[in-house]
Amino acid sequence: MKVSLQGAAKVLFGVWVILLLPWLMMVPLTVMAFDGGPTVLVYTFLFCFWTYPFAVVIVAIFRKKFPLIALLPCLHIALFVYFD
Repeated sequence: MKVSLQGAAKVLFGVWVILLLPWLMMVPLTVMAFDGGPTVLVYTFLFCFWTYPFAVVIVAIFRKKFPLIALLPCLHIALFVYFD
């Protein structure tokens, strides 16, 4: 069981790292979210978007010891969907 969990964490971590590439291209455009005015949804979007790389770094550091931490970047998606 532990081997399959670590393998799944490794694959999921690879997905998060691959998703950093589009993030790098889109991050300069996120400031345009304030064009409609400052709302809770805008601040939630910016928080989720700007802190995504930190979540990936945390996963990279702790995924060998705690494989389930590979789900941490999912919290960004869940938080944004909750406030939408």
